[in-house]
Amino acid sequence: TGYTITGPATLEPGVYACRGGLTMTGTIKIDYSQSPLQNQGRVDIFVFPPVGSSTSPNIDIGSATVNQCETIGSSGSGPCKGGLVGDPTDLEIYGWGSGTAGVGGGVADAIFWAPGMGLTLTGSSSSLDWTGSLILGGITANGHPSFVLNFDQRLQSEYQQSNWHISNYIQTGSNFAIP
Repeated sequence: TGYTITGPATLEPGVYACRGGLTMTGTIKIDYSQSPLQNQGRVDIFVFPPVGSSTSPNIDIGSATVNQCETIGSSGSGPCKGGLVGDPTDLEIYGWGSGTAGVGGGVADAIFWAPGMGLTLTGSSSSLDWTGSLILGGITANGHPSFVLNFDQRLQSEYQQSNWHISNYIQTGSNFAIP
């Protein structure tokens, strides 16, 4: 149940409410050439339970490539523009509740805000390549998954935190527990 976006597909900027979950597969682009520009050129997706239900929805982007480049041409259908990766501030996905965040195996440039959802990556076949921001309730890594989280300078300028820096970190082995 819920909404499925099957690529190749192009998302038009705007605000979307998905009831019952969200699944993305294939290659999904954002239409950077829309005229007139809607929602400041951004795609905001809010994922809620079905009407009349309190069951937490799931979000699955695990077999998708989402917002990987800014395109030239109409309706986001052209080639990548000058090697620019997609702007993660132009795709924001908000997840409600404690459902599952299935982003392992996917590649995306986005902001994913789902503080109640957990992400599980299992084994070397489970990978994640994300540019932007991930706000999750927890991340569980079993085996040897590949996890790449890239920072994009556009996040810093968008959210005006020019003095942000890492103040403390713990280097861990392959098996560790977060207190």
